[in-house]
Amino acid sequence: MGNVKREVGDPTKTSPVASLISIAVSGALTAWFVWSCGWAVNRSFAVSVDTLVQPAFPALPREFCVGIHWVFTFVAVCGCIAILISSVPILGNRTIFVVGSKMMTVVTVYQCLLRLLAMGLNLSELAPRIALILALKAAPRFSKIPQGPSLFLTWFVSVRPWTFPAALAPLLVTAATVEWLGLKLADSAHVTELIFSLIAVQASANQINSIADLWNGVDNVHNATDRSIVDGHLSMRTMVISAGVLFGTFATLLIRSGMSVPPEYRTSLTVLATVGGLAAFIYTAGPCPFKYIGLGDILIFLTFGPMTTYYFLLCLTDPAESTPLFREVFSFTLPILLLVVAILNSNNIRDMKEDKEAGVNTLAAMMGPKLSRVYFAALQLAPHFVTAWLIQTYDCPGLVLTFLVIPRSMWQIVLKGPERKFVVKETSDTVLMYGLTTAMGLACSPRGQPINVVGSAVSMAVLALLYAVLQ
Repeated sequence: MGNVKREVGDPTKTSPVASLISIAVSGALTAWFVWSCGWAVNRSFAVSVDTLVQPAFPALPREFCVGIHWVFTFVAVCGCIAILISSVPILGNRTIFVVGSKMMTVVTVYQCLLRLLAMGLNLSELAPRIALILALKAAPRFSKIPQGPSLFLTWFVSVRPWTFPAALAPLLVTAATVEWLGLKLADSAHVTELIFSLIAVQASANQINSIADLWNGVDNVHNATDRSIVDGHLSMRTMVISAGVLFGTFATLLIRSGMSVPPEYRTSLTVLATVGGLAAFIYTAGPCPFKYIGLGDILIFLTFGPMTTYYFLLCLTDPAESTPLFREVFSFTLPILLLVVAILNSNNIRDMKEDKEAGVNTLAAMMGPKLSRVYFAALQLAPHFVTAWLIQTYDCPGLVLTFLVIPRSMWQIVLKGPERKFVVKETSDTVLMYGLTTAMGLACSPRGQPINVVGSAVSMAVLALLYAVLQ
């Protein structure tokens, strides 16, 4: 029997007709999902919380209901973006489609649960959403989207999303502290704008740092932790444009936030935003990068600490009421701030050898291996002592929940060998866990009121889930 030569198609490519079908399917799924979330109805976030989430979970504090619904709304938006991007050639791929469909499935299950608990067994509400769940589960099996390289995934990795808790956790703790102190917080739309502005400036700073380290010879093809440029996935020009667009997004959202700040405080807001934006640049760029002369830790402490706390108070509250309480608010954010500095320190310990070879004198490099590990341990443990003082001073027993993070802190302190290369991400995860437990602890023990037992139980369940997921 003769050999038969077969034409084997490229699995990373698809026909124009199949691409159009994939785009149509993605659009149809997104439209169905948008309807299932109730976004087609002109209903505000607060109304959704009051009419669906709070009736579904009446035993939980309202702050919990707001937080739960915001998280699922954020996941829903990410799912829509992923599904729509996935079918675009070069930009998306099959992996993004699968992730997006899973996000949509989780949110749709949540929507079904809300309606079941709040409205009872209403088939007209549940049946279309159950059908959507089945469609989302089947969609990846029938999708013709190829599994090729994705420019979006490459870009997403380049912004280092695992570092975002460093920017978001202080905001979460500040918002929870403001409410615990009895001050009025801005509406959810305003808070969301602030969240996205922080994500944008953090992502921009991360890309600027990658560019500067490559430009200054600190990183190269052999030792760079961000492989986007050195492996040829993104050009230096593309990375610079991306960092500029992200910073521009931050500036735009900042201007929108500033419009709601009283005129007498806008100068302070402008100064804080300018210095904060400059800090993203001078950490590794400019004529005298702070990281290279051992001042990176101080810069991060000041930027993410008192400056950011005051910035949040100006944007999230009535400054006339909140700024006199700056000391109290900063006291509650101090533990999470120390953990944010620990992220930086863990990164510098990991890169100590390469930094020394490149002539970069980070604080960790100046201290040496032993002292820098002691410093890291202090940054991991000090927050728990500060929290113990806060519990005693301000009579807030809910903060005991943060002590459940101690085992994770201890584990990171004793990490050695190959496992230590993951300590940066793990420290970032610890910041997220500590920020969540602080916020939940404050919500569970309103000032002058007994602790909410159900809320505490839910908080422990959430933390247990995070322990299981963030291994």
